[in-house]
Amino acid sequence: MDANSFSRSIIVGLLQRLPSLFSRIKAPEPALLPALKATQEALALTGGKIICSLSALPTSGPGRLFLRDKNDLHGIETERKLFQTEHAEWRTMASKMVASGIGVDFFLAAASGGYMDIATIGHVSAVSGGETFFYPVFTAPRDVQRLTKEVERTVTRETGYQALMKVRCSNGLQVSSYHGNFLQHNFGADLELGSVDADKALGVMFSYDGRLDSKLDAHFQCALLYTTTSGERRVRCTNTVASVSESMTEVMRFLDQDAIVSMIAKEERTLKDIRNALTEKTIDILAGHRKTGSGSHPPGQLVLPENLKEFSMYTLGLLKSRAFKAGHEPSDRRTHTMRFLKSASPLELSLFLYPRIVALHTLPDNSCFADPET
Repeated sequence: MDANSFSRSIIVGLLQRLPSLFSRIKAPEPALLPALKATQEALALTGGKIICSLSALPTSGPGRLFLRDKNDLHGIETERKLFQTEHAEWRTMASKMVASGIGVDFFLAAASGGYMDIATIGHVSAVSGGETFFYPVFTAPRDVQRLTKEVERTVTRETGYQALMKVRCSNGLQVSSYHGNFLQHNFGADLELGSVDADKALGVMFSYDGRLDSKLDAHFQCALLYTTTSGERRVRCTNTVASVSESMTEVMRFLDQDAIVSMIAKEERTLKDIRNALTEKTIDILAGHRKTGSGSHPPGQLVLPENLKEFSMYTLGLLKSRAFKAGHEPSDRRTHTMRFLKSASPLELSLFLYPRIVALHTLPDNSCFADPET
């Protein structure tokens, strides 16, 4: 018998039975952590991926959660507690997922805009290398197409499991920090991910701790050990060679604007500090170029590096994003956006901060209408 067709019949049968299994329960309360624990134990020997959907706060069973965002912590120092989990059982579950080589993807849909505690639930997916898809006020006619596309992408994209990553660099440089969604027991240890897929990105910051010879190149290596969906253990090694220059003008000529914005967005700070830090870092970068690379221009003239002409615009986009903007913002939406910034690639982040603009006046008359066949 074909294993795929056999598994398909079991899955379809379960989905068809689900509505009747709990039809007699008048006031159902989700119990999420026991379900995750049972699935983790089932996949402990092989690793794999868990795709979980949830439409209400799990208020029943072990690991039950409660309403933490009561609008009384916004705008004060203790607001940061809403952006991280303080539940020991959920932290332990996240570590077990990584140890078992399991990644968790959540689809969270709050039909009435209710509180879902993404800081706690999404912690499992963030640490394990998975992803959290959030629909704050889910409306089927509007969101079903997006949901379908994201589920399809989740189950079809290239994914590896039981992943370990190590980054090395040549003498004169050293790794100062890692940024992204992963588990690292202590600095210097390998990065551990239950799963890693084609849509994830990690940031690595290097510090200069010695004298680099401008006549020699700097070398960087990233090694990723993972298991494929077919069970093969593979190593993907990426080597990069960069020239060393003592000229600030040369450095400015080869800057990667998207990479710089991505690293700044991934740095961890408190919500209050990061707004000031974004502004100050933008000023420092542009002032440094003005001082060292544009001496022929009048003193009062603003001079932007050729490769950083949109840098201030992206910084403003970060400041106005749900992750960092001032004022009241539901903690679920803010936390979800913060974790997205940590895992987004430079290209994906640039499109998020400054989306493509479509000229409405040139669109045909039949554009922007739903396809009656699909």
